[in-house]
Amino acid sequence: MIDPHLLAFVRAGLPEPPARLLEIGAGDGELARALAASGYEVVAIDPAPGGAGVVAVALHELDQEVGTFDAALAVTSLHHVEPLEIGRAHV
Repeated sequence: MIDPHLLAFVRAGLPEPPARLLEIGAGDGELARALAASGYEVVAIDPAPGGAGVVAVALHELDQEVGTFDAALAVTSLHHVEPLEIGRAHV
């Protein structure tokens, strides 16, 4: 089950439902399912999906027209971005 604090954090930055969302790097689709249960239409993609309802496609291969989505999110995929050290500010 998705953490309610994470869901609240994500929803705070989204338009109100009904809205069409694109979740990039959806993994097992848990967040997409929670958002769909909240009234959103969600297209969840991941190059290596781990759950039902997640489309196996990379973002650059997604075949959708411009303006198809009201918002896009990539909440649980940042840890896959490499290398994270480049461009990092040292304080």
